[in-house]
Amino acid sequence: MDTTQSALSNQIKHLIEQNSIAELMRLLREAHPADIADAVDMLEEEERLRVFSLLDDQTAGEVLDETEPEATTALIKGLDSERTADILDEMPPDDAAEILADLPKKQAEELIGLMEVEEAADVQELLQYPENSAGRLMTEEFISVRAGMTASRVIEMLRELAPKAETAYYLYVTEPDGHLVGVLSLRDLIVADPDARISDTMDRKVVSVGVDTDQEEVARVVSKYDFLAIPVVDGKEKLVGIITVDDIIDVIEEEASEDIYALGGTTEHPEAVHTPIPSAMRRMPWLLITVIGEIFTARVIKGYELTLQEMFALVLFIPVIMATGGNVGTQSLATTVRSIALGEQAGRSVWQVIRREAAIGVMLGVTIGLFTAAIAVKWIGTPALGLVIGISMTLTLTFSAVLGVLIPILFKALGRDPALASGPFITTLNDITSVTIYFLLAIRLIHLFPA
Repeated sequence: MDTTQSALSNQIKHLIEQNSIAELMRLLREAHPADIADAVDMLEEEERLRVFSLLDDQTAGEVLDETEPEATTALIKGLDSERTADILDEMPPDDAAEILADLPKKQAEELIGLMEVEEAADVQELLQYPENSAGRLMTEEFISVRAGMTASRVIEMLRELAPKAETAYYLYVTEPDGHLVGVLSLRDLIVADPDARISDTMDRKVVSVGVDTDQEEVARVVSKYDFLAIPVVDGKEKLVGIITVDDIIDVIEEEASEDIYALGGTTEHPEAVHTPIPSAMRRMPWLLITVIGEIFTARVIKGYELTLQEMFALVLFIPVIMATGGNVGTQSLATTVRSIALGEQAGRSVWQVIRREAAIGVMLGVTIGLFTAAIAVKWIGTPALGLVIGISMTLTLTFSAVLGVLIPILFKALGRDPALASGPFITTLNDITSVTIYFLLAIRLIHLFPA
């Protein structure tokens, strides 16, 4: 836990308990909104509302934008609707739209009706775009200039427009109809000759995204080109908004969190941390799948009961085979999900990826198989057991590595989140196949060698 966050939260709690309102107001004035938001996440509902009652609308908006979803929902529920609308009016339209999108439709409509007409219209326009799209993320508070303007004229214009824009680091060059034709950085503008035309200074190779582009793709583009903001265009290549890097960072954090939850076999989100029943229900399906899979594994083992009676030492190495295969499959899965998320699979065929992972699986299988086989022979004294274990480990790890890459690619092809090919799912499949391979080999090979 961040000590600054904890210290500020404790200070706020203490001042509320002491009813030291003047001192609390001074503390909140001196604190950064992001730090206040972190502290608010740790407060009880009544304490949160007390803090918000002391914040001006602009600061309250900045804090609300940084709080965790659970705290945001609780705050909006506890605040007066008129106050909430006033706070939303002070927020950038994209941030306000994000908050409203998470509220019940009726409540969101009520708040929009209480907002200022212009701000409400901006928010409603953003809410028309699909969730997790560039259109939903963008802000319309950008600066556009004409190609025929001089550098000195643009600098004069910036003095008036920059305070109202989301960012002034990039200036976008558009035609009278809004068509995006170029981009100019603030640095290039400042060093340009005052009489130079923007058309002579701007970069005509503009990288942009469409309004329907998925937010993950937007994040990849921004990361690839190291942009501080990226323009958003409609189907006619007209500039309709920009997405700034702070929103991209939020997207990266959100998508990474979703993938981590999915890899663990759950769709749980931070807002469910303090609600045990929903958390348990989110985790239940994958655990039930795991249980059913392991019961099937047990049935496979039972089917080889006679073999186990004849060579009981086989039982000792079942957990070794299963656990090692599961680990390799999970490693391959994590690598593949990351590769898909970063767009690194583009241009590579499925067979290329499978061959690579299969080669890794063979190398791991042979090495670990020989190591485990040597231990088995030394311990049990049966060369046949060592042979079975060595070959089983090689085949199991190869299969596990291939499965770890094939399943997420299949999910991606079906339009599902590749991370849903989670650890429990891969592990269960690996357990079934590894046990089957192990016993089939045991039946074929164990009698070839004397004990």
